[in-house]
Formats: sequence, structure tokens, C-alpha cells
Amino acid sequence: SCSKYLVGTAGSELLCCWNLLTCSLEWSTPLNISLLLADPHSDHMAAFCCQDSRTDLFVFKPSEPRPLFSQKAVCSGRVSRAVFAPREVMLESCEESSQWLNRSQLYFLTHNMQELMTFSTRTEEETLMASSKQLVIDDSVAMTPFYLLLGKHRRREQESGDGQSSRGPTERVPLPKGSVGVKELLQTPAHVLPSTSVLCSVFLESLLI
Repeated sequence: SCSKYLVGTAGSELLCCWNLLTCSLEWSTPLNISLLLADPHSDHMAAFCCQDSRTDLFVFKPSEPRPLFSQKAVCSGRVSRAVFAPREVMLESCEESSQWLNRSQLYFLTHNMQELMTFSTRTEEETLMASSKQLVIDDSVAMTPFYLLLGKHRRREQESGDGQSSRGPTERVPLPKGSVGVKELLQTPAHVLPSTSVLCSVFLESLLI
């Protein structure tokens, strides 16, 4: 592992990699680094560069000056904090551009907007969208999210009130069982959830007229 003897450092508009065995400079490149972060569970490092009121991201290994992943304008303003969160189960990503997310997931907090942002693989996005689609019930009429959550249950209560002969007077109507998507939303900590536009895309589309 190159992380045992190579160290990445950021100086005055310069990103450097040093070899601890030979005490020499391996490579350097001119970059205005605002935040440099190392993944403790892999050899990857993330460099956030702030230019023209926007932040660019570069993910690289100290052994290679060529970045493994780069994205321009990941957010506006400067990134104040970032962390590599280890995954409970290692992903098996087949895309070369997202293999750096297999062991850990990168989260970063913007300075101006105070938004928590992250990167996810295409497989994770497809799984998330599949969970969101389970929240929608196919019906012949247009429905809002509130109707999906409350409307049908209230209608069942009214129908059960008309036919109490089949039920005891003190027996209550059971609450509707939540879908897998709802359970995932409730069980996932709020500070690690994706952005609202991705997480609740189905809900937002149902609100459009």
C-alpha cells in the first residue's frame, strides 16, 4: 500500500507528494487547495480546490499524479468540512470512475449554504429510486403524497364505520403498513440522507400540476 510511505501535502497553491523512505519529492502540481482529506480505509485522497467562488473536487492516489476522479463545481463557495465514512458492506462497483467509493463514502459540508452533500454510485442511485417508487400507488386518479399517506386510510375508516356489524364496537381499524421506502426514510439518520431533490423526487413530481 502506497499510503504506508507516501504522504500528500498541500502548500501555497501547490499539491505535493513526499516519499518517506527516500525523503524526496515524488511529484507536485499547482493547485489552490482549500481542503485535503485522506481516506483511512484506502489509499485515496480528496482535494477540494476553491476558485472563482466555486469548489472543484479531485480524488487521487499519492502514487499517481493523475486523478482517479474529478468534478468541476461540486458546490458554490468553499467546503468547510469533509469526511470519508466507512461502509458497513463493501461495494463491488464495476465502473472505474466510482471505484474509490467502494470502501468509503465521501461527505462534505458547504460553508455558505450549510448543506451536507455526498457522492453515490449509479447502483446506489438505482436502489434509492426503486425504494422511492415503492411509495407511489398506481391508481386511476391523481393523488398527492398526503393522499397516499392518509387518504386511503381515512376512507377505510369511513367504510368500516358503516359496517360495524362485522366488527366489535371497540375494535380499531389497523393502521396501514408502511412500504419499504418509508421504513428506509424513517430509519436512516437525517444527517446522512441525500439531497431532497434526489430522495423525494417522486413526491416532488406528484405535486406538479
